[in-house]
Amino acid sequence: MVAPPPSAEEVVCPACHRIADREPAGFLNIEGEFAPQHREELVQLLRQHEARARATHVMQRIMAIEDDSGKMIVTTTDIHLARDLGEALKAAFHGSLELKYSKEDNLLRAYWRR
Repeated sequence: MVAPPPSAEEVVCPACHRIADREPAGFLNIEGEFAPQHREELVQLLRQHEARARATHVMQRIMAIEDDSGKMIVTTTDIHLARDLGEALKAAFHGSLELKYSKEDNLLRAYWRR
């Protein structure tokens, strides 16, 4: 690796900013009886899909996967990743997927249920 010039300014990428500021661009709510019963499988699929996405889009990251009152909430740095994760769940496990975009806020709330 080449050392940066002394006058170079260090810059934090937009995804790292979102993570540090706890400002997700995407929310994926995973609901229904299936989720708690198959949590490990769901998380494994989400992480595998994130790894494939990051190979070509380095700023697409899962920020957190949290449990809340029997549902899982996945936050992402990118609206496209949240949508793609929801579509991956639907393709693998069926169920229903609802997408709600807020163009003013550049935000997506996705709801997958089974």
